[in-house]
Amino acid sequence: MAARQIAAKRAGAAGDAREAWQAAEASLAAAAAEVEATRKARDAAREAHTEARLAVQARRLRMEHLAEQLQERFKLAAAAAVSLFADQPPPTAEELDRQAQLEALIERMGPVNPNAIQECAEVEERATFLAGQRADLEAALADLTAAIERIDRTSRRLFKETFEAVNEKFQALFPRLFHGGEARLELTDPDDLLGTGIDMLVSPPGKKVQNVGLLSGGEKAMCAIALVFAVFQVKPSPFCVLDEVDAPLDDANIGRFNEVVREMSRQSQIVLITHNKRTMEIADVLYGVTMEEAGISKLVGVRMQ
Repeated sequence: MAARQIAAKRAGAAGDAREAWQAAEASLAAAAAEVEATRKARDAAREAHTEARLAVQARRLRMEHLAEQLQERFKLAAAAAVSLFADQPPPTAEELDRQAQLEALIERMGPVNPNAIQECAEVEERATFLAGQRADLEAALADLTAAIERIDRTSRRLFKETFEAVNEKFQALFPRLFHGGEARLELTDPDDLLGTGIDMLVSPPGKKVQNVGLLSGGEKAMCAIALVFAVFQVKPSPFCVLDEVDAPLDDANIGRFNEVVREMSRQSQIVLITHNKRTMEIADVLYGVTMEEAGISKLVGVRMQ
């Protein structure tokens, strides 16, 4: 009987111990769950703290950047900007849209040049100087154009007058040198007196009017002599040098040539280089070169008077 009571007591104690152990286990599990929840809350709080710190840092950087922009672009301190605009209402949608447009325009304009005003003044000064130079050049060009036109008019007039006078003298000299015939000078382009050429149309005795290029050598020489003497009669020169112009002439032409030369010598000093004896006869002074000794030249002069 006593053994049964003892066993029953032990069984009851074991049941109480089991219940206590189960209660302890449940309490431990609850504590573990609470610890896990606390750890999660701690991690979340730590993450939120980190995010908040980063947000504060970003805001601080944003504020510093805004302060630098205010100082750089508007020369305005952040505290002064706050005191000026803190009490004003927030911008409207239209104002924000206008701000975006202005910012886009500024972006397209590019960075601001702080020396733009000085450079603009220098460019304006340079432009004023160049404008003055251009005005001077245009005035000089106008003067040159007027002078060229005046010179062209004078040249045309003088050329026409001289051509007509030379042509008249040439028409008078030609029959004297050829003992007849006729000749004249013609302009290749009468409408352009400054660019025209001159044709010599001649008709020696017994021949038709033809171009001087179709004449013989002696006839060409006589035509050239007639033209040169015609020019000298219109515009006399103190000296006239004729080098072997009588070489292609025959005796009959030499006589007429010498006659005209003697007449021309009254107003100009004629220097003739010739080997023709008949031409030498009309000279007032003869100069020649002789070589009495081999290799030694000697200049000889003779006054025919």
